[in-house]
Amino acid sequence: MSAPGTPREEFLLKIASFVLALTIWGAVRAQLSGGQAARTGEAAPARLAVPPGTRAFDRVPITVLADAGDRRGFKVTPAMVNVIVSGEAASLRSLQADEIEAYVSLVDVVEARSLRKNVRVRLPANLKAEQVIPPDVVVDSAGLLPDLPVEILPKP
Repeated sequence: MSAPGTPREEFLLKIASFVLALTIWGAVRAQLSGGQAARTGEAAPARLAVPPGTRAFDRVPITVLADAGDRRGFKVTPAMVNVIVSGEAASLRSLQADEIEAYVSLVDVVEARSLRKNVRVRLPANLKAEQVIPPDVVVDSAGLLPDLPVEILPKP
């Protein structure tokens, strides 16, 4: 075991250790906050800066469109997107978040375990989706869904 250094050397080592610890902490924190969106299925930015004449909608859920007979389950990552909408001022003011439908279409997909699909947005008339963040998502097949019992009732 080596003898302790002078008080000045010990102080400099403590300062260097503190700076190194802050650097590592900052790097880990930046990595965790940047990768948080992909792991939790949330859209990456919490708040969007939007140009004049547009309106931002955060955390719009993504719907999967598939054939009615398709029994596969799907997981979408991230599960939500942010949408910047433009259009007539009155239409923008009255637009509600539940009127925005973000979706990925799997109607043309026959077989795939994991694929990247472009997110599309359906809006009321006179409005346009200027930007979708992120513009595409990863869709993973979750296997076959169980058959559900269906009862057909006669018309009264």
